[in-house]
Amino acid sequence: EALCERGFKVLGEGKGFTRTHQVLLDVRGDGGGDRCARKLEEANIIVNKNILPWDDPSEIRNPSGIRIGVQEVTRLGMKEDDMVEIAEFIYQVVKLGKDVEEVRRKVIEFRKDFTRVHYAFEVSSARNGKLTKLLLV
Repeated sequence: EALCERGFKVLGEGKGFTRTHQVLLDVRGDGGGDRCARKLEEANIIVNKNILPWDDPSEIRNPSGIRIGVQEVTRLGMKEDDMVEIAEFIYQVVKLGKDVEEVRRKVIEFRKDFTRVHYAFEVSSARNGKLTKLLLV
């Protein structure tokens, strides 16, 4: 929703957005998926360029979409409020054309609070070759 509020065309908006671990954005008006993915990567935000249902297969090198996966940031403990901040970083790069170095510094600072992997097995708790403890912090 935070991306939509910032002017992005989010696939699934009409159905209440996604309930999965990924978000698709139509970025045709922002230079296409390849350009947006590259600019975001320069700012330390990794997304995938992604072909959308209406794209012609010949547009595979610069499709009209990007895919944002949230499983990794979730594993790092980020919650809904943190996703709003990530949406703001994406907005600054793609829509506002802010200096990617400036946004990269903000991303690095933001990421410092998320260094522990959540939702993973604790290896030290293995007993008889079986993991016995699941971290659901």
